[in-house]
Amino acid sequence: MSPSSATVASLGERLAFPVIRKRISGQDYAKALAIWRSNFRAPWPNLMPSGKYRGASGGVRKSG
Repeated sequence: MSPSSATVASLGERLAFPVIRKRISGQDYAKALAIWRSNFRAPWPNLMPSGKYRGASGGVRKSG
């Protein structure tokens, strides 16, 4: 469950992080999550062959 817009505004004011756009929609959030996932996963093909990380299930565990 997402926080209310009042909660977000209150936290923004308290932390000096202003709310610039009040419109929040599920489609925007879904798109943001898809972009985040793509950006997060992009470097893994380059990291896995280096032996820097390993995991039988594809999970992240530091080696050594």
